[in-house]
Amino acid sequence: MTAGKTIGISVGIGILVGAVVLFDVAPEFASGKGRYDNSAFLFPYAFLILHLFGSHAVLPLLMLPQFPLYGWFYGWAWNKQREHKAIALLLASHLVLGVTSVVLYKIDYLVSRGISPF
Repeated sequence: MTAGKTIGISVGIGILVGAVVLFDVAPEFASGKGRYDNSAFLFPYAFLILHLFGSHAVLPLLMLPQFPLYGWFYGWAWNKQREHKAIALLLASHLVLGVTSVVLYKIDYLVSRGISPF
C-alpha cells in the first residue's frame, strides 16, 4: 500500500475510535458535576494541557485531535514497517500519561473543594 493509503486508513480508524470514546465520556460532561475521571484517563493530553489554560472551555478542542493523531502516527509507522514499536509507544505513553492525568485531576478536584489530598 502507498503511504497515503496507510495513513488515511489509520486516521479514519482513529476518527472512529475517537468518536466512540467521546460518546463514552459524553455523560461526564453532560452531568455538569465537574467529575471527569474517565475523561482524564482517555484524553490525558487534553487534561495535562488544561493546566496551562485553566479553562474547561478549551477542553473539547484539545480532546478532538488525539485519536486521529494516534492514527496518523500509526499509519506513518506502518508505512515504515515499525507498527509494533508504534503500538508499544502509543500504549505505554497513553497509560503513563493517563494515570498521571487522573492523579493530577483528582488532586486539583480535591484542592478546589478545600480538601488536602495529602
